[in-house]
Amino acid sequence: MKLSDISAIGLAGRLIKIGLPAVTAALLILILLIFTFMLYAVTTALRKIDVRYAEFKNLAAQYYVPKRAGRATGISRQTANTIDEILASMSLKSRLNSVKSAGQRNTMEYVEETAEFKFKDLTVNELINLLYVIEHGTHPLLIKAFKLKKGFEDPDKFELTVDIASVATAEEQGK
Repeated sequence: MKLSDISAIGLAGRLIKIGLPAVTAALLILILLIFTFMLYAVTTALRKIDVRYAEFKNLAAQYYVPKRAGRATGISRQTANTIDEILASMSLKSRLNSVKSAGQRNTMEYVEETAEFKFKDLTVNELINLLYVIEHGTHPLLIKAFKLKKGFEDPDKFELTVDIASVATAEEQGK
C-alpha cells in the first residue's frame, strides 16, 4: 500500500463522516419543508371553511325563527310575528331562550293573549331598550309579570323572564 492510497481512504472516510450528517440534515430540512407546506395548505383550507361558516351563520341568523314560537306553543301567529319583529329590530333573537303560552282571556270586545318569554345574557342597556319598546311600541303589548336574575357566568348579564300580553280586538284575533 502506498501512502497516497492511505490518504485517499482517509479523505473518503472524512467525507463519509462529514457527508452522512449533512445528508441526514438535508433530509430533515426537506421533511420539515414538506410538513410546513402541508400545514400551510391545511391552515388555508380551514380559514376558507371558517369564512364560509361565518357567512352561513350570519345568513341563518337573518332567517331564524324560534321553533318555540307560533302555534306549537299555543301562541297566535299575530303575537309571534309581533314579538319577532321587536326582537329582530333590536337584534335580540339569539337571546330568546324559550316561549310558552300562558293562556288567553276573552272579553266581549278584546282578546288578551299572554305568553312567557325567557331571555338569557341581556345587558342592562338591552333590557331597558326591550322594556321601552314593549311599553311604548306601535303594537299593543302589556307586561304582566317580570322576573330578573343576575347571570351566573357573567354578573353584568341578566336572565329575564317576562309575561307579555298581546291585546287585540276579537275581530283582529279571528283573522
